[in-house]
Amino acid sequence: MITRITDVTSAAFIVLALSAAGEGATIRVPADAPTIQQGIDAAVNGDTALVSPGTYYERINFHGKAITVASEQGPDITTIDGGHAGTVVTFLSREGRDSVLSGFTIRNGFNGYSGAGIHVGSSSPTIRGNTITHNSGCSGVGIFSASSAPRIEGNKVIANSTDVCTGGWGTGIYILGTAGTMAAEIVDNDISDNTSIGSTSGGGLGLFGSGAVLVQRNVIARNVTLGNYGCGWGGGIASTNYTQATLIDNLIVRNSACFGGGVQWDGTTGMNLWVNNTIADNDSMYYPGLYIFGYTFNHLYNNIITAASGPAVFCEYTQVQHFYANDVFSSSAASWGGSCTDQTGLNGNISGDPAFIDPAHRDYRLKMTSSAIDAGDDAAPQLPGVDLGGGARVFDGDGDSAPRVDMGAFEYHNHAPTASAGPDQTLTLGSDCAAGVTLTATASDPDGDALTYTWTSSLGTTTGATISLTPPVGTYTSTITVDDGNGAFASDTVVVTVLDVAPPTIGSPMANPSVISVADHRMVPVVVSVLASDQCGGSVSCRIVNVTSNEPVDGLGDGDTSLDWEITGYLTVNLRAERAGKGTGRVYTIKIVCVDASGNQATSTVTVTVPKS
Repeated sequence: MITRITDVTSAAFIVLALSAAGEGATIRVPADAPTIQQGIDAAVNGDTALVSPGTYYERINFHGKAITVASEQGPDITTIDGGHAGTVVTFLSREGRDSVLSGFTIRNGFNGYSGAGIHVGSSSPTIRGNTITHNSGCSGVGIFSASSAPRIEGNKVIANSTDVCTGGWGTGIYILGTAGTMAAEIVDNDISDNTSIGSTSGGGLGLFGSGAVLVQRNVIARNVTLGNYGCGWGGGIASTNYTQATLIDNLIVRNSACFGGGVQWDGTTGMNLWVNNTIADNDSMYYPGLYIFGYTFNHLYNNIITAASGPAVFCEYTQVQHFYANDVFSSSAASWGGSCTDQTGLNGNISGDPAFIDPAHRDYRLKMTSSAIDAGDDAAPQLPGVDLGGGARVFDGDGDSAPRVDMGAFEYHNHAPTASAGPDQTLTLGSDCAAGVTLTATASDPDGDALTYTWTSSLGTTTGATISLTPPVGTYTSTITVDDGNGAFASDTVVVTVLDVAPPTIGSPMANPSVISVADHRMVPVVVSVLASDQCGGSVSCRIVNVTSNEPVDGLGDGDTSLDWEITGYLTVNLRAERAGKGTGRVYTIKIVCVDASGNQATSTVTVTVPKS
């Protein structure tokens, strides 16, 4: 049945998707409608088609409806599979931002021209929280937008391919044309691993006469526009014709193209604003970083642009570009090339290795040693309040009490290291009365800072990650403190217990007297002498614990007097001179226990005889 939504928290995953829709009916797929398209067809403006987990082999069209189509449990377990039969999701009927697609994997779409995964035409829908992957076509293979202003937010646009044409645009996302005064928004997406084997422009993102467009907080990585049919342009981003883009807090890394491995930007007039982007480790036959071509107008603030070979920035047939407080650096060539003359030292621009933490593992945050820290321009237009990782800007990264924005997509924040002292250990003394132990601390620092290690315990203080100790018997707590050198610490403790498990050694004990010759029934005090030692020199204490007799205390005639023995001290005992009438003589056996400081015990015995009268 179709139910009315009064509590959007009942579908936790789609809270954001539903917030724009307001109160409306919920059509559950497949409970109320067997397919997603039938759910859409049954909906009216304000309704939600809520889709249960599963794979749905169909292609859907919103038909202009202001509805939300959302998965119940997210894209990992809810898929719309186009079966390579056409575009998977279509917005072609002037849908607005209140037409929402949220929480699906969109895969196996095909379109020989454009829009295999999602096709947007003359519309401005919201596309949020989806994974758009393994679609194939020519242009805008993942998402294609023509004369539209969609909000594309929080999606993974990954592993789509252009393999059916030459001259395509935007294998991941392609924005073609403008929707007038409304801007397309591409925010918080992962646009990665899209591939073209043709002469495509914009392996990750293509902008063609797009008018106003916002590109903010995206990761655009490992996209390729090199192939069999020609020379690709703009491995990460390519833009041409009249585009007026604002690019803020984007990470554009490890992309490949023939021209402009990271970014290729050309076209006619249109003011483009670049603020706090990182463009690094891209590859190209020509111009691996940022390639600016044609009559285009750019203002660049607080960006990091690096290249391993060739200039990081190359300009050709273009007007004067405006660079303010950027780090433009090439490790093997001049950092600037073409008509973009070297701006190092002008308007706050620098040229130096930005010192990323771990670029090999896609960590492009700044080390404490980076010259890009506190080196940006706080007056940059549209300066973001947070960085790509969600950290606050502006932060006093260099600790000079004068906070200033950093260059690049990540603001430097010192983070505390983590430390582990290892598991607790229990040791046993060896025959040499020694127990050696090695303690090894492990630590890591999210900022890549050099770490120092200090061990402290009752045994003393030692530096180094690994230490060796020979503690005596006892229990010891050792604390490792890890210092990142920038005011942040981490500590952990390990308990080492050293045990002595060897029993003491007992010599032959002696009793005095060892023979009782007095008259029957008299009690005689006996003193036991015993020599006991501990192998490691510890203290040993001994005591009598028991006395036994080889004769019964009664029953052999000649009478009996109780008690026959009485322990009077640690090593003293009273024994009675009992001689049974039918016995052959009484023998008392005295049992001694010796205990060392660790609680280990050893036993021995000594005898006292009472001869027959």
